[in-house]
Amino acid sequence: MSILFRRLTKSKPLRIVNLIGLSIVFACLLLSYGYVKKELSYDRFHANADRMYRLTLQYNDEKIDGRIWNYFDYFDPIIKQIPEIEDILALGVGQTGVLTFKGEQQVVHDLYFVDPDFFHFFSFNLLQGDKDKVFEKKQSVALSKSFARQLFGTESPIGKEIQLSGRKFSESALNVTGVFQDFPETSHFHTDILIRNTNDEDNPGWPYVYILLKEKTDFKALEQHLTQKLQERDNE
Repeated sequence: MSILFRRLTKSKPLRIVNLIGLSIVFACLLLSYGYVKKELSYDRFHANADRMYRLTLQYNDEKIDGRIWNYFDYFDPIIKQIPEIEDILALGVGQTGVLTFKGEQQVVHDLYFVDPDFFHFFSFNLLQGDKDKVFEKKQSVALSKSFARQLFGTESPIGKEIQLSGRKFSESALNVTGVFQDFPETSHFHTDILIRNTNDEDNPGWPYVYILLKEKTDFKALEQHLTQKLQERDNE
C-alpha cells in the first residue's frame, strides 16, 4: 500500500496535467454535442417539419437561396400543377419600416408579409386571435407577445390601429387581429410583426416560397420534376 502511495505522489504533477487534459477534451465534446444538437433542432417544433421545404433557384451552378421570383404569381401556377405538393406559402420580406402609434414613431426591423394560412402552415403559437380569421381581411397585422406588451402595456391590442410605412411599401393603417408567442430561438427566421400579404404593388416582391409535400413524397424525384417544369416555362 505504501509503495502504491509513493508512486502516486511521485508522479503527481504528471497526473494533474493528464486530468486537466482529459477535462478539456471532455468539455470540448460536451460543447460540440450541444452545438450539433441545437443545429439539428432548428424548425423541428413545426408539426409538419419533415414535409416542409423552402425553394431555391440555381443559375449556372450558382445556388440562390430563398427569395426566388419577382412576383409569386409567376411561380404559383407551376407549383399548383404538381399533385405531390399539398400546400404553398409565400413569405414577403419587408425588412425595415417606421411604425407610428399614438403619434410616436419607432423603427422596426424584420417585417414579413404573409399569406392568410400562415398559422396553419407553420406551428407558431397564436395566443390571441383565430387562425382561420387572423389574416382574413386586408390591412391585418399580428404582433409578437413581447412587442404587443411594449406598445400597449396590459391593454388588449386586438382591434387597435397602427400606422406602418417603409422604403419598399407605402404607408398603411393596419388593424391588430392577433398576438403570437415570440418565435423560438430555434426558428430559422424571427419577427415581431406579420402583415397580411395582399399581393398588390404595395407589397415587396421576391418572396421566400415554401412548400408542404404530401406524405411519402420522394423529394429528389419531385425536385427533378419541378426543375423540368421551370425549364419548359423558360423555353416558352
